[in-house]
Amino acid sequence: MKSERCRLSSYSTWPRDTNIVPEALAQAGLFYLCRADRVKCAFCGGILRNWGPSEEPMREHRKYFPTCPFLQHPMAAGNLMAEDESPDSVSMVSFSPSSLLYTSDGQSRY
Repeated sequence: MKSERCRLSSYSTWPRDTNIVPEALAQAGLFYLCRADRVKCAFCGGILRNWGPSEEPMREHRKYFPTCPFLQHPMAAGNLMAEDESPDSVSMVSFSPSSLLYTSDGQSRY
């Protein structure tokens, strides 16, 4: 999920009644967990949810996970930005909730 295009592909079932657009979420390093409006950072594992109408994904990511390697140095963290990827160089992944692993306390781990 370090590819922005792969993160964006996880939003196929994103709730349509939210003001947050999948492109902004993917650009902020986040992929969709296919549960309500929960997203997870592909780099620090932080989970964000309950998006308000005026919230911006990058700002919220930085607010709650300031030490995330993606936020500090996106390229060094291994981020592949969509404009740097050719469609042939990235294999899209199919993402579903069943591909998540869960810990004993009910937290998802991707």
